[in-house]
Amino acid sequence: MSVRPFVLGMSASLLLACGPGSGQTGSGEDTVAVADGAIVRCPVGTVPECTSTGCVCVRTSYSIPGTVTGLTGTGLSLINSGFTLDVPQNGTYSFSMPGGECYDVLIDTQPANQACTISNNSGCASGTPWAVTCGQAYTVGGTISGFDGTAAPAGLSLLLTITGGVETTPQIFTSNGGFTFSTPVAVRAPAG
Repeated sequence: MSVRPFVLGMSASLLLACGPGSGQTGSGEDTVAVADGAIVRCPVGTVPECTSTGCVCVRTSYSIPGTVTGLTGTGLSLINSGFTLDVPQNGTYSFSMPGGECYDVLIDTQPANQACTISNNSGCASGTPWAVTCGQAYTVGGTISGFDGTAAPAGLSLLLTITGGVETTPQIFTSNGGFTFSTPVAVRAPAG
């Protein structure tokens, strides 16, 4: 265990020692303050704030940075812990998180005519920056013919969905006709 003490300017008798380890928020370790011989232990996500009259534990915060690339449409929105971030263009963005909290950045709204994916989007403390990658998207549809939902057995229906990692709501059909899935599908390079 290493303790790196330093003297704060408020009082010569006030010493702040962070340990064990660095005492950084999210390290999984408590932060300790020693003021005039009294020890104040602050839980993960807080740090001691000391004056000449004593110490209190204060909630800290940290930034969760990430990048957005390939965005040409409008309307991309990200969400993390109930906080929404509207993204107007490619670039670097961040969410501010309370110390000790875990994050889970998600795509809240896809941009017009594009489909975006996100990676490295969850963790605790400051982890690997999240990344949103957007690409051209197309609607998928077709025509059902030769299907009669009234044939035996009664109430027969046809369920269609898109597979391959695309999150879409299955559509149920009971008769012939045209259809279009409501979720656009991103163009992906063929596997191989």
